[in-house]
Amino acid sequence: MNMKFDQLIATGGIGLGILFESNNNRSLDRNESRLAVLKESKDYCKQHIILHYIASVLSNELHVYAIGMVGEDDSGIRLIKKMQSVGINTDMVGQTSTLPTMFSVCFQYPDKCVCNITTSNSACKLVTPQYIHQNIEAKQLIITDRTLILAVPEVSVETRLALLNEGKSHLAFCVASILCDEAKEFINGGGIELCDLLSINETEAKVIANVKSNEIESIIVGCSNYLSKINPEISLIVTCGEKGSYSFYRGKIEHIPARKANPISTAGAGDAYIAGVICGLSMGLPFQNNGEKDCITLRATDLGSFFAEKSVESEHTITEEIDRTLLNNFMKQEGVLFYGI
Repeated sequence: MNMKFDQLIATGGIGLGILFESNNNRSLDRNESRLAVLKESKDYCKQHIILHYIASVLSNELHVYAIGMVGEDDSGIRLIKKMQSVGINTDMVGQTSTLPTMFSVCFQYPDKCVCNITTSNSACKLVTPQYIHQNIEAKQLIITDRTLILAVPEVSVETRLALLNEGKSHLAFCVASILCDEAKEFINGGGIELCDLLSINETEAKVIANVKSNEIESIIVGCSNYLSKINPEISLIVTCGEKGSYSFYRGKIEHIPARKANPISTAGAGDAYIAGVICGLSMGLPFQNNGEKDCITLRATDLGSFFAEKSVESEHTITEEIDRTLLNNFMKQEGVLFYGI
């Protein structure tokens, strides 16, 4: 296969979690106690989720490197083994005895919306800018324009900016996502200028652009206008749940409808989406349609939507259903036979 990238270097959270299911859709109040069902769902952190899907599909063609930290505990050991089992290189995932492996608690409402709390005092806290630089140097990784850099939450903004800077200084393609509370720090730290692709959800888009309206088109336009003033070449993805997703590049906005699914949980769907987009871009799929009338091509965002569909149909934040065979069948159904999956 003629790949656009030959290696992916990522940092972000690595950890486990549990999920509680509420019996009603009313948002949890600040001083409220509520009974909820503890589910058997398996929850994982952002870097692991995204890299799992990419490696499951493309590890034969794309070297996938994780940079992170887990505790010297059973959870950390299990996570490293699980990552290695799909082809993720974990040589730069350290273990520490001073802090435990990251842990999160998800709270799911009957409408399948999910919020979560994640430990800030976990091993991921030890993933510093120095840790990033030292590991890249020790691994003797050579970053080029055929490298994709991925920087996602659950390690510090400072650390993610360090990896993005490392990538951008060597012409790598840089992908990032941020949380609402991190937006100001990320923007003030020059993160937007370092991004070739930013992946966020509609709530994060609203915060970034400081848009008061809840109307989705206004949020997308406001956010894309704001970001493009800082970085005219930035590409943007905004996921909006059942309303689908939007892409933006050089003034052009495209809507990608959500695929029909039987949702069990939305946890991890956004991570599955960006994983699908990264797979598509790596294989050479276009980010948006080429603009020719009546010409609809398979886009990287369509692959993202497909991954998200499979994610919401699973009770776990990583579904084992997404693999090379599934993608191959999907590409054949879409009439795309020349990528050699």
